[in-house]
Amino acid sequence: MPEFEGRMNQIGQKCQNIIWNAPPSTTNNHLPGKLSLCIGLPIIIKHNHATELCITNGQEGTVHGWQETTGPDGQRVLDTLFIKLTNPPHRVQIPGLPENIVPLSRSSQTTQCMLPNDTTITVKHEQVMILPN
Repeated sequence: MPEFEGRMNQIGQKCQNIIWNAPPSTTNNHLPGKLSLCIGLPIIIKHNHATELCITNGQEGTVHGWQETTGPDGQRVLDTLFIKLTNPPHRVQIPGLPENIVPLSRSSQTTQCMLPNDTTITVKHEQVMILPN
């Protein structure tokens, strides 16, 4: 099993494309290889970021907007995702944002990915921890 965590190894473009296009079921944490976003897309938050702000695992919402940058291969890279919470347990008001709109930043984590040939690789990646709902 190739191991990429903790080293500066890079996977080849072919393998990268396979991972980017893989369904969530092929990773140990059930996150997609890449996020395709649009305003209003229903999502589920997959990590407890700030429980006092209702940013919790399982909280539903919709995409309100995002900020992005450009990656090393010219790809669009999500920096911050703005989510409108759906029926939060209490009102959330962050200064400078509309009511019940919360920011989610990408975070780094290690993921095991199953490739089409049944090889499992471990990669460290950065992603906003959500799933399209």
